[in-house]
Amino acid sequence: MGVLALWVLVSSAWGWRFAVALLVAVCTGAAALLSWQTRCNGQLGWDGECWHWDTLGDLPKAEESTLSVIVDVQSGLLLLFETAGNIKHWLWVEQVSQPERWMDLRRAVYSPRREVAPFLPPGN
Repeated sequence: MGVLALWVLVSSAWGWRFAVALLVAVCTGAAALLSWQTRCNGQLGWDGECWHWDTLGDLPKAEESTLSVIVDVQSGLLLLFETAGNIKHWLWVEQVSQPERWMDLRRAVYSPRREVAPFLPPGN
């Protein structure tokens, strides 16, 4: 918004480009406000087999879910959490929220999913 305000101050003619830039800035601001108001706080959990997203304090039973790292800036991660029902949650996690657990989270996010080995009876 600051760049747009500077452009208005420096520019001598207000044309269609200014109107488009103003419209884009207003739409972007409205989308950011809507996203901020509808965000949900919760806890991300990893049980060694699948990821869980807990919003009420009770982790649900295990269901197929995936977690993908979209952006990694060392002290923050943008993650995409997807359930089997194709429900997507975008999560921004930061080191400052729980610095003592940050490296645990990073290891879990980047570790491969554990494959379940088939049970073989003894003697086979």
